[in-house]
Amino acid sequence: ETSDLTVTKTSSTSVQLSWTAGFGGSGDYQVTVRNLTTGHVEQSFSTSSTSAAVNNLMTGNTYRFSVEQNGFVITEDIIL
Repeated sequence: ETSDLTVTKTSSTSVQLSWTAGFGGSGDYQVTVRNLTTGHVEQSFSTSSTSAAVNNLMTGNTYRFSVEQNGFVITEDIIL
């Protein structure tokens, strides 16, 4: 599985996510933002778009961004 998820830092506390349309078939995408430094899921939301802005992150922490569609998951880790 190649990761078709791109994470672009837009500020010290925010990122822009974008991913390949329909990697899991059809339907909405579930986006999960997990802070690996604290172990907490900080954000989780559903979208029909193939991109999402994520704000209010903590500088210096490691984050794992996951996008799920129909059981298929793509992830990307980034240190802010």
